[in-house]
Amino acid sequence: MNFNSIRNFRLQLLLVISVFPSIAQVSTNEIDFREKNFPGREKEFNAAFDAFKKGDGFFLRGPAYFEQALEQYLKAQEFNSNSADLNYQIGLCYLSLGKGRLNALPFLERARSLRAQMGIGFMYDLGLAYQYGLDFEKAIKVFEAYIDSMGSNANPYQIARADKAIKECEAGIELVKN
Repeated sequence: MNFNSIRNFRLQLLLVISVFPSIAQVSTNEIDFREKNFPGREKEFNAAFDAFKKGDGFFLRGPAYFEQALEQYLKAQEFNSNSADLNYQIGLCYLSLGKGRLNALPFLERARSLRAQMGIGFMYDLGLAYQYGLDFEKAIKVFEAYIDSMGSNANPYQIARADKAIKECEAGIELVKN
């Protein structure tokens, strides 16, 4: 093992232990939005599923429609709070809306607790949520894990974006100290 391999392993282990200690303790399972997962509740399922799909329609139109998407997603989430994808979409909407960014973190953490592997982009979004919540140290760990997870086929733009966020967090730590 070379130094970089050891460093990467230590960073990933530290991330799992410090940022996501509750993953091993989570007893809830992800429940996909499928009718078969809700026997005897077809009427409620159909209303929630329609809201989920309407939310997707607004979401796909872009940030100008995220408030409408969020409204629909929250209706669907009342029925099924155990959908990782739905919680992630809600978190993304909150991150994109200036007025509700702090609301993103619980939904992103919920998505992560339901599905450990949410994808590389998720890590960046989770880092932003920690950053907006002024939890700069966790944000830095998540951004570093995001960079490490890209490996050798990393996109230079994505690395630069994460490096910039890390620098902002480091500056935030200093500002909070003073």
